[in-house]
Amino acid sequence: MSIRTLIKTRSWMPVFAFVPLLSVLAAPMPAAASSPWTVQKTNLPYTLYSVSCPSESVCLAVGSGGLMLRTTDGGATWVTLSPGVRDPFLSISCPSVTTCFTADNFGVIMRTTDQGQTWTSQMPGGQYFSLYAISCASTSVCLTANGFRTFDGGNTWVSQSGYAQAISCPTTALCVAGTYSGAVTRSTDSGGTWTTEYASPHAVDAVDCADSSVCVALGGDAFGYTSLTSTDGGATWTRAIAAGTIYSADCPTETFCVGAAGTSQIFTTTDGLSSYQWQDPGTPGQYYYGVDCPSVSTCFAVGTSIVRYSSLPLSIAGSSLAGFVESAGSNQTVASFNGGVGPYATSINWGDGQTSSGAVSGTGPYTVAGSHTYTEEGSYSITIMVTDSAGSTVSTTDTALVSDAPLTVSVSAVSDREGGTFSGVVATFSDGDTAATASNYSATIVWGDGSSSTGTIGATGAGSFTVSSSHAYAEEGSYSLSVTVTDVASYQATEQISVADGALQALPDEETIQAKKKTEFVADVASFTDSDPAGTSKDYRASISWGDGSSSAGFVLQDGSQFLVFGSHTYQARGTFTVTVQIADAGGSAASSVTDTAQVS
Repeated sequence: MSIRTLIKTRSWMPVFAFVPLLSVLAAPMPAAASSPWTVQKTNLPYTLYSVSCPSESVCLAVGSGGLMLRTTDGGATWVTLSPGVRDPFLSISCPSVTTCFTADNFGVIMRTTDQGQTWTSQMPGGQYFSLYAISCASTSVCLTANGFRTFDGGNTWVSQSGYAQAISCPTTALCVAGTYSGAVTRSTDSGGTWTTEYASPHAVDAVDCADSSVCVALGGDAFGYTSLTSTDGGATWTRAIAAGTIYSADCPTETFCVGAAGTSQIFTTTDGLSSYQWQDPGTPGQYYYGVDCPSVSTCFAVGTSIVRYSSLPLSIAGSSLAGFVESAGSNQTVASFNGGVGPYATSINWGDGQTSSGAVSGTGPYTVAGSHTYTEEGSYSITIMVTDSAGSTVSTTDTALVSDAPLTVSVSAVSDREGGTFSGVVATFSDGDTAATASNYSATIVWGDGSSSTGTIGATGAGSFTVSSSHAYAEEGSYSLSVTVTDVASYQATEQISVADGALQALPDEETIQAKKKTEFVADVASFTDSDPAGTSKDYRASISWGDGSSSAGFVLQDGSQFLVFGSHTYQARGTFTVTVQIADAGGSAASSVTDTAQVS
């Protein structure tokens, strides 16, 4: 396991002096999900930076001021150990429940073979400098991130090539390391030689390999974050979703990883960095820098406090399923569950001989949703099964009520003019029952003008039909057209339609108006027809421009099938004047301007 300490130089400054800086550089945290973490120990005299747990019961944690703690009961109690030094420990690796190795800020490596009761120390470099991280693949083989390796359980240490600040050795031969400059390096000969496999523009602060195939590299700096995954033992790397600057990470499985970022929340991913969440252990004002997971169901995080992750027992509950309709696909939440360790596998038996996988969403509790199409209405028994990555399985049974397929009715666009007769399709509808025929249905049309009629049903394809009829609107305007189609139940569609005003047509007038100067006269100045046979003279209005700069309203009289416009006027001068008449009706339809000639003597 590894941790970034932000010590860029081989300084004598104690590590705990950098705690505020860690908090400042950490990325803003997303909203935390409900937490499976419980507090183990608070009020520590110094800050812990690393923890190693060779089993779910035994863990050792180290930090600044020479602080060293041990639990042998899964974190219920922690005992302070006395390593004999007050050096700031940066990293610890325990390849067995009895053997552990520590690396500190002053270049010292310490070893215990009795679960921390006694310690021996070495300074393999012979000088003070920071040993940022140490990783032991066995009780014999260990490598530090920046300089040394042992093949005899720490009796002797030899210098290795390469320089890093994070390291993970899943086997005695394979090691992956990360550097402050952003390089991800790899060795296949126990650190004898190193190859740079990826160059990130940002620091790599934490690396961890779940096994000899799957590894992650995380970190960041003030300019961005590093988030990488590998599926071939670190030979090639792929960028993943960036979660922030992670200083320590551990992946007990290929998909489940936990990380610490020097904040009060703890990073987790259950799908190999395809997504992530921040979990709040409920310790505001506390910060975490080191993590380790002895199993997929147990993890520890250390910093200014110690907390433990324990996955809840996997449990499941069914959901109410009443939204299925015959022949119509439906996506529904079929169950909810909690606990276990992700990722999760789901299976839905729909009770009609069909099965499918479900989609899991949420951050705990979780939901399972599935899509299915039933071909017949009825009651079906659905069985939902959830299996977590630890192999635990739970199931529940629901009842799905599938109703008869409804009709989908849509009113067609209807265009008509007052006085005209519309004839054609007024609506279309479809039925999920593709075997139905036109004789299964009836239709009623309410035209919106106080009248109704029966529609004629016609088939246009499997499950597709039309409703046709004819109607004449007496007046222009807006009408609510409603079509009701009846099968087992009635289904209705309503549409607002507009009936256009009938067009006005001006008639030519070849007679000249004869008038005398300063003498009022009344004259027929225009005539017109309306395509609406129901129109009356009160439906229209006329405006007359007399050609001498004055105008007045005309009045309309009906003369058989046409209408006449009359007006009165007094000219103040002799001459010939062009008279213009504008005609409009209540619906807004207007004829072109009508012109006439007035001769004034």
